[in-house]
Amino acid sequence: MLKFLRKVNLKDGKFKRYLLYLLGEMLLIVLGILMALQIHNWKQLRENSQIEKQYLENIKRQLQEDLEEIRGNKEYNQKYLKEFSTAIKIIQLNDQANVDTLGKISADLSKYSDFRRKSNVYQSLINSGEVKYITNYEIIGNLQSLEETYTLINRLEETHNTAIMNFAVPTLVDVMNFSTLTVKKPEVLFDYRYQNMFVLFIELMNEKEDIYEKAQIEIENIVLQIDQEIVPR
Repeated sequence: MLKFLRKVNLKDGKFKRYLLYLLGEMLLIVLGILMALQIHNWKQLRENSQIEKQYLENIKRQLQEDLEEIRGNKEYNQKYLKEFSTAIKIIQLNDQANVDTLGKISADLSKYSDFRRKSNVYQSLINSGEVKYITNYEIIGNLQSLEETYTLINRLEETHNTAIMNFAVPTLVDVMNFSTLTVKKPEVLFDYRYQNMFVLFIELMNEKEDIYEKAQIEIENIVLQIDQEIVPR
């Protein structure tokens, strides 16, 4: 090229034309590279968007399963809340005629709602690093908050189970015949200490009711956010 340039007569404009030609070639090469990068980035963004959509749909599916489980546990919890409130009324009124009813309700002290989700897509994404595909940080933050709510639910349920094993079961074993559900020591059932046990269980179950409601609202909000995120644009 240098030999060629020495032969070029600057006065006849050949050098200028050649220089413009070189600049044009370089510009075309640069534009070609930029276009290739743009196409690559567009394809990558499109691929990432499809991956994100798939993950969000999986999270939504799991949340909907969790929501059904939460609703079922709420109904279960509410059923026994009503029963235990009835038991307290019987004890307060010293209604000896309903001792059998009180006995059957007492047997239900061993039952409690126990929320257990089947899978955790979100935690799997965190552990694998795939959470990077979720671009809506508000959804991520709300999922983290829901994880904390789930943890609180499980702690309350563990506390409930411990209370059953430490307080309810030892008392019932001494008071009732489980095979026939008949009361053997009615005086114990009408004692204020037995009433206090029902009161404490109701307080615990009301706490569970509140946290179930919190989880339900959080799930519904996240599902709504996901629906807004995955709608075709």
